[in-house]
Amino acid sequence: MRKNKRLKIKESAYELFGKYSLRKASVEEICKNANVSKGTFYKYYNDKYELVVDILNELNDSSVNKFNELIGSNTKFEEIINLIFAEKSKFVNSFSTDFINEIYSGSFEKINVMIQKITANSKNQLYSVYERLIESKEIYELISFDFFLHLLDQVQKMYSDEKVVDIYPDAEIRMKVVFEVFFYGLLKRSSHE
Repeated sequence: MRKNKRLKIKESAYELFGKYSLRKASVEEICKNANVSKGTFYKYYNDKYELVVDILNELNDSSVNKFNELIGSNTKFEEIINLIFAEKSKFVNSFSTDFINEIYSGSFEKINVMIQKITANSKNQLYSVYERLIESKEIYELISFDFFLHLLDQVQKMYSDEKVVDIYPDAEIRMKVVFEVFFYGLLKRSSHE
């Protein structure tokens, strides 16, 4: 069975973004790797940033589906955090560190808009998690939802912070450190791996 050309382009880009930065992986390379013409590329995408948005939206949809399954169950907060970390790790490991750093740098308008949209859409999901955490007393009851969101925003900012990127250039290690410090603090947990 012949692969859809759009799928071939996406798979090619996904593979190249796993090796190279967004700037380094050109439309020409993506097309060559997919064995399609540039005309075919532009039939589906206006530019490579639109392609990145398509790929990231697809990955986000998959993560959201897994997250929704967890929310619907009686899963403990720590297990939810572990799933989020696993999903983020899978995401980070799928791409080169340079690619990850670029998409979170704020340098690409189309990607920024997509990330902001995903963040806004996740607010309702987070509220249902927050309510359950308060009800089950898994987090401090004095923590308001606005503060909870603010802390999550700080995690994103910390992950993208230039100094933190300099200290932890490997995206997966940086994510692990930021998540661990945010959710568990500086003290080592007894069950810590």
